Amino acid sequence: MSKPFGRELLRCFILANKQVIANYGHFVLLNLCIIRKNHMRLFANNKEKMYICKKKEMDYNTKNFVVTISRLFYRFRPIILYGIFGSISSSLDFIIYTLLVRIVGIHYVIANCFSILCGISTSFILNRNYNFKVKDKTKQRFTMFLTIGLCGMLFSNLILWVCIEKLLLQDILSKLLSIVFVVFFQFLLNKYLTFKSYGNK
Repeated sequence: MSKPFGRELLRCFILANKQVIANYGHFVLLNLCIIRKNHMRLFANNKEKMYICKKKEMDYNTKNFVVTISRLFYRFRPIILYGIFGSISSSLDFIIYTLLVRIVGIHYVIANCFSILCGISTSFILNRNYNFKVKDKTKQRFTMFLTIGLCGMLFSNLILWVCIEKLLLQDILSKLLSIVFVVFFQFLLNKYLTFKSYGNK
């Protein structure tokens, strides 16, 4: 069989089966479109399922985080509130000290005594009414709180003297250092002495 004859035979076959070939091609394209559409639908469904799963996981993690924070807060509520009220009192102490030393020009020891007394009074009122909520033995508790506060003041003055006179540090930096040590010292004493529960006695 010669090549021209083979080509002519192939051409006749294609012409004779043109409609069949066209229908077959259309069938193939239609199936490809259906497969692609199903694939896209499956991909969209999987994407939606993944989004729902991630959203549920995020909601679960958020809920667990909130529950954990709530439990920690209620478990360590006195310590947390003591720290917050201590920060407020220490900030008031620091502001008053800075104003008296830098603006009024009072000696740092006198300014420190006055600012600490203001901080002590503020801290006692806040802790008594909103933290430990103890209404009994107010005079005894305030006396203990004041005594611890005065001890803290002496301790603070000692730290200031060492830092300013011996170590030649800046007065504001020295005050910040004294606050750190004194707050920790007073926290331990007030926790186990001032605001301890007396029961029904």
